[in-house]
Amino acid sequence: MLRSKEGVVLDKDGVLIDNSGLVFANLQLGFHRAGEPFNFEKRLVWSLNGIDRSFMGTKPVMALLCMNKLANICGEKDPNSLLREILSKADAPHILTKIINSHTTEDDHSKAEEIYWHDGGSFFNSEEGTRHLRQSFRAREALERLLGLYSGKVAILTNAPKRSSVERNLKKTGFGELTDHLLILTGEDVVNSKPNPEGLYTISRKLGIKIPSLFFVGDSVTDIDTAKGCGMDSVALYGGAGFPIHLKNARPTATALNVMSVAEASQVKRG
Repeated sequence: MLRSKEGVVLDKDGVLIDNSGLVFANLQLGFHRAGEPFNFEKRLVWSLNGIDRSFMGTKPVMALLCMNKLANICGEKDPNSLLREILSKADAPHILTKIINSHTTEDDHSKAEEIYWHDGGSFFNSEEGTRHLRQSFRAREALERLLGLYSGKVAILTNAPKRSSVERNLKKTGFGELTDHLLILTGEDVVNSKPNPEGLYTISRKLGIKIPSLFFVGDSVTDIDTAKGCGMDSVALYGGAGFPIHLKNARPTATALNVMSVAEASQVKRG
């Protein structure tokens, strides 16, 4: 499939940048400020953001609050065992939604909002916050290779609200001058963010490449749904936020471990 393409679109977080540490640290800070225990594993916390298109905003926070409640009800000392068991199931989003609907009050909703917006999002853009960011496995090397293979026809589509913060985070994590060769679309550039495919249509137009000749690389169900929304082929990465079972159920065109695997599979002779 990749050998017939003329360009590639990449999600940022979970594909080029490992932001699991930032998400974890931000929620940990929010929970502590709200007086709530936070004894969760980083991988599980991150995965809540990748299991389904509906798990955005405060919903992962609500799920974690519920895990604390259920752990107390069941006499469990470790809420991770409950969360891990649920996330391993194909219908985890539905299970978690039912739990949230059954075990939360208005006060819980207010607390989730407080935790989610505890500092107005400034932590994500602070020096302290960005120190938690890491480059994904061999991501710079993969990006260099993709830029060469597709003659610079490489774009990033992210729901991050500000282009300036996206460019800053890419440079801070070692991508440097490569950002100058990328078409980057953020929340500033579209009316409707992922999973709406508006961004992919915009990229197609700006690159001058038709939708069937592009493919989208992402690490969450939302990314796969976005590609399916406009009929674009997709590659789901198992090395990001999403659990393999949920990514597989989203029916991507192909799967890979990480973005370097995609770059290696894309080697073609041109001309």
